[in-house]
Amino acid sequence: MSDVCARLRLHLAGFAIVAVALTFCATRAVELPGVYMDAVNPDYLVVRVFTWHREPMAAWVLPGNYLLDARFPILVSIHHGSQHFWLGLPLFWLLGTTVESLRIVHALFALGVLAALYGLLALGIAALASASPRTRLVARTSALAAFPLLVAANVQGHREEMAKLVATRGVGLFSDAVNRLPADLMARSPRPFMFFPDWGLALPFAYLTRASVPSTSDGTPEMGRRLLCAGRDVSIALIDGDRAARREEWRTALAWEAPVVEPYRQADGRVVFELVTFKGRAGAPSCTDPGAAGAAAR
Repeated sequence: MSDVCARLRLHLAGFAIVAVALTFCATRAVELPGVYMDAVNPDYLVVRVFTWHREPMAAWVLPGNYLLDARFPILVSIHHGSQHFWLGLPLFWLLGTTVESLRIVHALFALGVLAALYGLLALGIAALASASPRTRLVARTSALAAFPLLVAANVQGHREEMAKLVATRGVGLFSDAVNRLPADLMARSPRPFMFFPDWGLALPFAYLTRASVPSTSDGTPEMGRRLLCAGRDVSIALIDGDRAARREEWRTALAWEAPVVEPYRQADGRVVFELVTFKGRAGAPSCTDPGAAGAAAR
């Protein structure tokens, strides 16, 4: 019995060492990189539970898979489920919806997976106990030889990736420019209505703003003009293609004055996306005669 307890303590100590190493790696530069779209899907849906009086929000959920006024998803997509939403719900309620809390919650998920894999490994080792002495010797020798190589490769890889991450602060839609956009618009008064015609920003934006800034991924010029004519600013995030040409296409379709353009850059200065804001004005010429206003603007 004492031998069993000793082996159990040894196994738990081994797991604790690996768990501490994983936690250390997962929480270094925890605010980096930027919140990538897939990294927060379906976690971002928790904001619909936390914000009962909410603004419109871009959300990707299969039709007919929402409960209680589109707050609790059943099946988010045909290629992944909603486990992250349900498991993360109490954790996000406790920690909030920030970049740091997202990384902490995901690290906790990883620890759970690690514990499950460790349990499976323990079962495999127990099965190996009934093998022949020669088989056990080969297995033990292989494990002991591979262990220092794996540790060395992972330590070096982590150091290199961390140095690159801190230097670049993320690249493209992984850059911290993705995190700055929600913070900037949260500080504005009044807040604009956000249009996300391109893939990549809508879900991180909803998560980081806690759905307090209205947004849609299905915005049209007609919808934009209605908002502008009601006095609401409309901001459009442009990522792909010729952004200058696309700005002009939106201005022409809205039949509105020239927008304010704010580039969002990654650490090396390259523009990741542009925030194009049209200022709302009730009674503007476009509100009564879009054709005439568009001709005059040209």
